Amino acid sequence: MIGQLIKKGIGINARGMAVYIAGRLALKWRSLLVNAVGKMMAPMMPLMIDPSDPLRNETAGSMPFLLNAASDKTKQNFLDRSQKLYLQARNDDLPNVIGRVLSKSISKFDADFYPFVAPLVYLGQFDPVDGSHFTGMWEQGYFKLRHIGQECVDLILVAIESTTWSFRGQGLKALEQLTSSGRIDSILGKMKAPLERKYFNGKESIIKGLNYIKLIKLFN
Repeated sequence: MIGQLIKKGIGINARGMAVYIAGRLALKWRSLLVNAVGKMMAPMMPLMIDPSDPLRNETAGSMPFLLNAASDKTKQNFLDRSQKLYLQARNDDLPNVIGRVLSKSISKFDADFYPFVAPLVYLGQFDPVDGSHFTGMWEQGYFKLRHIGQECVDLILVAIESTTWSFRGQGLKALEQLTSSGRIDSILGKMKAPLERKYFNGKESIIKGLNYIKLIKLFN
């Protein structure tokens, strides 16, 4: 019932209230709702990139309560969907609250989940609007770059291929930072092509990235 109200409720106020109720139910009856949380979360997830500020904000406040009551399967589905939604929002240059939700929820995930969200967190650090949320997570030490370098590059390349300048610039900055880490041996082949392209914006990142690669090859 609540899931249907979130998805099809008439008006922003009705949908926002349904989101609020779902979050408070999960907060109060965590163990009893574990099998129902997924059905409430599914229609809420697109609201993280909804054009309505009130709906996005209400979702950012309620989603962590639902994740705290969610099963491992539901948490994995959330992480998979969140990455897709984030890429969609950034590629369309639309506001989103995914960084806010993750920053409030990361402690609710076991360490086994970290490799699945780490590439998104790494890329998100360079988000011109919400980067602080992702940086805060990264700096807590949950993730080890040496274990996820390949996955980070794959996601960064998605950003670089974007037709949205803001998202492309985000990807170029992330690539620059990754090259400066020195952990590029196994991913050099994938990184060289985008670094050698010509870009209207982000030239500084390209120059620095190429210089980092040259230095690493010189001293190895």
